[in-house]
Amino acid sequence: MEILDRYVEEAAELATSSLLNDSGGLTIQVQTLPDGTQEETLTTDFVSREVTRGFAVAFRQLYEPGESASFLKAYNAVARQARPQWGDDENWQALAQWRAAHGKLRAKPLKVLSSEKLFPDRGAIGVPGDGPPYPEEIISTYNYGDLIHWGSKRQELSALGRTEFDSAWNQLRFLEAVGGLSHLYIGFGGVVANILAED
Repeated sequence: MEILDRYVEEAAELATSSLLNDSGGLTIQVQTLPDGTQEETLTTDFVSREVTRGFAVAFRQLYEPGESASFLKAYNAVARQARPQWGDDENWQALAQWRAAHGKLRAKPLKVLSSEKLFPDRGAIGVPGDGPPYPEEIISTYNYGDLIHWGSKRQELSALGRTEFDSAWNQLRFLEAVGGLSHLYIGFGGVVANILAED
């Protein structure tokens, strides 16, 4: 099936992305001065803007539901093919978990979901990045405020970068959002490849 072949190909390409395989990030150093005040130094080590822009275009092909070989279209194609064979067995339940995880990662950062799972009584209290902008919103803001189109979201993107810290922090949140979803897309690419190999 052409959609599934394309999905597997794009997921494999995403896995080799410099952005996903980079070890950079941001560091904040706080130093107490002799007079008792604190001085903060922010250091960022993100991949280049060119790499981020190229990644955003590749990521969009799997992320945006309307794209020809998006996660949603690939999932639906697998589900249509598998449902008659699997019924409600554990294979079908496992497949359904991929879609559920996709919805959760579009709504909340991976580290927040992990904290809620590990500490169900406490939830994500105190986890940096819990709160707006949520993954869907921040991805849309970066993609359509600058990376893919300098368009409808440019004012929102500008508001995310009022200070040097805000700019770096929100860029990190964007990278965390696309990183969590990318790993899901890559993993599902492996599932799809295995299904195709069985046919």
